[in-house]
Amino acid sequence: ASGKTLKSHVAQVSGKELLKGLASLATCSVRDTELGKAVGDEFQEGPKGRLSPEEFCAMAWAFVTLGFYHDQMFRAVFKALEDAPTMPGDTLCQLYEIHMSLKVFREDMYGKYE
Repeated sequence: ASGKTLKSHVAQVSGKELLKGLASLATCSVRDTELGKAVGDEFQEGPKGRLSPEEFCAMAWAFVTLGFYHDQMFRAVFKALEDAPTMPGDTLCQLYEIHMSLKVFREDMYGKYE
């Protein structure tokens, strides 16, 4: 039910609340590909001031754990983290985990970045 609600209101939900919803769905292994596409489409240009670079990275991790792949959103995440002046160590670790997960599980789509 929460996936349906989020899916139809992605643009109206705050970034932090959207991240909480995705993290909850990922924790419970509730996969909704339409929600993944809607969120990816909304954030393909970057966090738009709705999320910090660290939160944007956490959203990308939720995508990975749910098995979603949205090329433009992942590019935007990497760009946002690249542009950030400083980054906490745990976010850098999470970024590396995202990279390795995409490399292993989505090699067909992600391999061209290597």
